[in-house]
Amino acid sequence: KNNSNKKESNKSFLQKNQMRPATPSQVQEVEEPKHVAAKSSPKTDDVLKSDSNELNDDPDEVACNWHPKCQPQCCQCFARPSCLLLWLCLSSFTQGLVVNGFVNSVLTTLELRYDMTSSESGLIASMYDIGSVLCLVPVTYIGHRYRRSRLISIGLLTMSVGSFVFTIPQFTTDAYNYQSPVSPLCYLSGKVYPDFCTKQTLNNYKFVFWLGQFLHGVGASPLYTLAVAYLDDNLTVQQSGAFLGAYYMMSLIGPAMGYLLGGIFLNIYVELGVTPSDISPKNNNLWVGAWWIGFFLSGTLSLVSVVPIFGFPKRFSHSTSSQTQSRHESPRDIVGAENAATQISAKHFWSSIVTLLKNATFVFLSFSGAMQYVIMTGLSTFGPKILQILFYLTKSSSTITMGLVTVPAAAFGVMTGGLLIRFTKFSVQRLLWLSFIVACVDLILGLGLLAKCNPQKFAGVNQNYPLTPNQSNSLNATCNMNCHCQESKFMYSPVCGADSVIYYSPCYAGCQSNGTMINGANYYADCTCITGQIAIDGSDQKFSAVEGACIKNACHKLQILLSMLFLFIFVLFSTSVPILHCTMRVIPATLKDFGLGLQWVILRLFGSIPGPPLMGKLIDTTCSLWTGGCGHQGSCSFYNGESFWLIVIAFAGVLKVLEVALMGLAAFFYYAPPDEPE
Repeated sequence: KNNSNKKESNKSFLQKNQMRPATPSQVQEVEEPKHVAAKSSPKTDDVLKSDSNELNDDPDEVACNWHPKCQPQCCQCFARPSCLLLWLCLSSFTQGLVVNGFVNSVLTTLELRYDMTSSESGLIASMYDIGSVLCLVPVTYIGHRYRRSRLISIGLLTMSVGSFVFTIPQFTTDAYNYQSPVSPLCYLSGKVYPDFCTKQTLNNYKFVFWLGQFLHGVGASPLYTLAVAYLDDNLTVQQSGAFLGAYYMMSLIGPAMGYLLGGIFLNIYVELGVTPSDISPKNNNLWVGAWWIGFFLSGTLSLVSVVPIFGFPKRFSHSTSSQTQSRHESPRDIVGAENAATQISAKHFWSSIVTLLKNATFVFLSFSGAMQYVIMTGLSTFGPKILQILFYLTKSSSTITMGLVTVPAAAFGVMTGGLLIRFTKFSVQRLLWLSFIVACVDLILGLGLLAKCNPQKFAGVNQNYPLTPNQSNSLNATCNMNCHCQESKFMYSPVCGADSVIYYSPCYAGCQSNGTMINGANYYADCTCITGQIAIDGSDQKFSAVEGACIKNACHKLQILLSMLFLFIFVLFSTSVPILHCTMRVIPATLKDFGLGLQWVILRLFGSIPGPPLMGKLIDTTCSLWTGGCGHQGSCSFYNGESFWLIVIAFAGVLKVLEVALMGLAAFFYYAPPDEPE
């Protein structure tokens, strides 16, 4: 009876208080605050509160806006990753267009116009990587804490300024005048050339070009750090692969268009509105094309992207962000990981470097890649000049040819390496040895660079004057000793004699008659230093020389070189993705980001930065004739073809051997963990 009374009493108590038995979820809701309170701190609570707020759709963070008070409603439909990708692809295209296209295509023209050596023009190419290296740490540090779209936009503005700075020399110097201030003919009657000398040198404009290219590097630094992370953080795994693939593809299309457009612009005379009738890009070394137009184009394209990208949100809407939550940790895990990473990087920075440098495979892979970068940057920077010197192509045709060969080869090589990783299950050990074998094959393909045409003959430089065969190499000879010729930049006007020998000018060839314009070229007669005559169809006159250097169209080895060069570049780039894959697997997971950053710095400091100036300095040693005067060295007018060829072979060959050796050492010193699949 008492028990029944207790049950009725409890029942009435529960009904009175309207209570129900607690479910497991209710128990968790009750207990959770105690658990959090026991393990949280005020600082952590603030961070978690901040992170939880980020999961909500804060209008200021998920809306397109250029200022908290400037959020046009009509622009909100563009707050999506696909629209961001469109503008980033344009930016990536522009970066490749100017840095790897326009700059490389105009270097030989800048050397002639602004009296620069090859080592000085090579440093123009290197200044881009110098700017990138110096800004790497600040940009990534600031970008982690601030709105990345605005930092990318500021970078594009800087890159635009760099392009416009690059054009300053065109508008702050006098108009280009290729004509000699005196007649280039030989006067045996005793007429003496006036002693003229220009004390002004344009060589100091190299500092302007260096500054412009440095700004290109500074401005482009967020494009391949912050922009990639910005896209990846707002996409699913499937979307990220497709979007980033399109982004990087545009960076490869850019250089191809840069070479093509650069070659077209070089066929336009440097001074717009002027159409010279006695000089053309095909048969005169003094032709200077409109090199500056491309930089105006790239500066404008960069400027167009600044405002739209500046307005993109810090993150995209909650519906978009929720798609990526499956691949990220919870807010609590993210906060803990970021705090731990900050403490580790501050406390163990140098010990992390020591740990990576003790990893032999990582070190050898990094320096093998640096050797690759030296070869790639050296050949891409001076590739057009190689075709001009060894195969006698014009500035325009050499630029277009180089772009059409190297850029597709590099793109196919990168794609092949990516497909190899995608569709094979090779272990790190096998990938390392495969990369070593591929590098050996590439070394053999490099033998294709041995193809060359016969060197040009230049009277008084590498060839004695035909009528004075026993005289030592000198521009002055018995046949022109009474002509009172002068040697300077403005007097350099090469002619090709009937004997297929180049002469410094009509005066040094002993030509006494004014040129006769036939089919757009000047022909000279009565040249005392030249044997033989040139017959012109439809004319009864006989001539001794024609303006311009001797061009040999019958050299068939150019096709051999271009075919082997395509294969060489293709194989060279095909190992880039496997090497990157191996690098991420041979270093500790906790140091992956830091290790990739350190390798990136090694590739620049020991690869792409010293590559162009080094090759340029070696090229300068092969110059046989400098056009300067008045105490200025000026630019090189004629290279010793044999020496130039040997320098190119030695440069690529020695570095390729070093690359192969370092790659072999990387594979040899790698020790696979016990759980790594064969």
